[in-house]
Amino acid sequence: MTFRITSEPKTTTDGDGVLRLAGRLGAAEVPVLEESASLGVRALDLSELLWSDEEGVAALRRLRGRGIELRNASVYLGIRLG
Repeated sequence: MTFRITSEPKTTTDGDGVLRLAGRLGAAEVPVLEESASLGVRALDLSELLWSDEEGVAALRRLRGRGIELRNASVYLGIRLG
């Protein structure tokens, strides 16, 4: 499986949404992830994210540092995210 980003239906009135990440997040996908997350996203659902390289993990940490919530990470990914 390659990398896929889908948006969940907006459930809040402030316009913020949730993006669901699926597949494998590598360095090549980081720019797409960062651009997508810059569009008023409040959370990333990682329940379908199977794997991430170091650049992908670093991008997720940066996004978390900007206040984006990381949800449903696998145990392994959660350990890597710190």
